[in-house]
Amino acid sequence: MWTIPAIIAETAMIVAAWNAWSGLFVVAGILMIPLVIGSLVDTFVASSSIAAPPFRRALVTVLAIFVCERAALYGVRNWLIESFAIPSAAMAPTLLAGDRIMVKKKVGDIRRGDIVVFRYPPQPSINFIKRVMALAGDTIEVRANDVFVNGIALTQSPSAEACPRLKARLPAEECRVIHEQSGGRTHDIILEGLFNSDMAAIKVPAANVFVMGDNRNNSKDSRVWGFVPAENLIGTAAFIWLSLGPDGAHLDRVGQHLR
Repeated sequence: MWTIPAIIAETAMIVAAWNAWSGLFVVAGILMIPLVIGSLVDTFVASSSIAAPPFRRALVTVLAIFVCERAALYGVRNWLIESFAIPSAAMAPTLLAGDRIMVKKKVGDIRRGDIVVFRYPPQPSINFIKRVMALAGDTIEVRANDVFVNGIALTQSPSAEACPRLKARLPAEECRVIHEQSGGRTHDIILEGLFNSDMAAIKVPAANVFVMGDNRNNSKDSRVWGFVPAENLIGTAAFIWLSLGPDGAHLDRVGQHLR
């Protein structure tokens, strides 16, 4: 009785994460709480009226459930979806430290503007998250915070939104939120502090991508350590399912789609 609705709820969470249906994911996740509590209470009540099964049968049942659960979890995490926690503000304002995101494992073609999780090329045991700015064969250049892809500047326009408070700023230090278009989609970036972001035009080699953080002046990315090989890509970010910053939970960020 308890297993069937739990499997349905878990399947709904997987399907929702795969299709970036953040609302369904949150609802299914919340439904898992009473299902778990109900099954525990029911088991406790039933234990006083139902004879315990033989030890061998109980052991085999527990081991079978454990193996199946581990196998299912391994398959989901390696081929479908996985959750990642954001440790820094290099992708602010899109992602803040403490955000938990669902990532759809690499499928199809990566597009400009995608937010990708990848194995950090200088140290592949570490996972990074950045935005794809240029694909294999593209030429990319940065001049005075303007990004040029194949000789054409990405469209930028000022935003009326205030910069999130990420750290103590000097009184004279300015911070601006800018709307930027890449790959036919609009996202926000932060320009803060004094930083020479100029980069001479460079061509992205085959089977590689060029990535940058949305917190442009506070991100170590392809401008510093080079390209990301396609084989290092793990997946694309879908949505925020939980946000726990240093100042507490940010419920307004839960369910936000990432673009």
